Amino acid sequence: MVQQLRRLLLLRFQNLNIDLFTTNYDFVLENWLQGMSIAFELGIELDYRNGITYWDFRKIAESDSRWRIIKLHGSIDLYSTSDGRIIKLPTPTAGGSLVDGREIHEMLIYPTQQKTMENKPYCDMFKALVEAISQAKVLVFIGFNFNYNDKHISEAVEKGIANNRQLKKVVVVKGHPEDSVKELLKIKGLGHKRIKGIAGLMPKREVVSEIVTTIREVLG
Repeated sequence: MVQQLRRLLLLRFQNLNIDLFTTNYDFVLENWLQGMSIAFELGIELDYRNGITYWDFRKIAESDSRWRIIKLHGSIDLYSTSDGRIIKLPTPTAGGSLVDGREIHEMLIYPTQQKTMENKPYCDMFKALVEAISQAKVLVFIGFNFNYNDKHISEAVEKGIANNRQLKKVVVVKGHPEDSVKELLKIKGLGHKRIKGIAGLMPKREVVSEIVTTIREVLG
């Protein structure tokens, strides 16, 4: 099944750029793509001088990789240091310091911490989200609850769609997509013809296949 999905995605999407924005802290997307041997950009790079792996959003923004992952709320393996860098650690920790004395702090945004998103690198990632939405021809939302805890993302989606003159289809994938479709219909200019709800859960093959088929029908 994994190889079938891989062939399906690579063959159908070989000429498309896929930006995967997620609010998940975990490694679901990374593991999913790695399991299918699909190369992607995550923004991490090893500094061979000290053996420390750093994360930098600019590496994602400047990458020409066809698959890019942007974690809007941070990741359980990323920590900010007292000198303004962001490092990747192999095991989660509550904080502390590195062997060189630099203090480290977790980089996770919880629903009650929306103010934090005004700071870097979060503000840069949300700017990229709005920009990507405003330029996309097809948008796919998987499991996202519009107008729930992630109000800031709903606002970014609305702003991006309002500025998009080439958007052809918005796809919502959830167990029950009806409520999300209703929320999307509130966006001015976005009617029923440009919204499609897919009832199902990822990464079931039939769900992936329907997403891929929808995108190919829209883009030709």
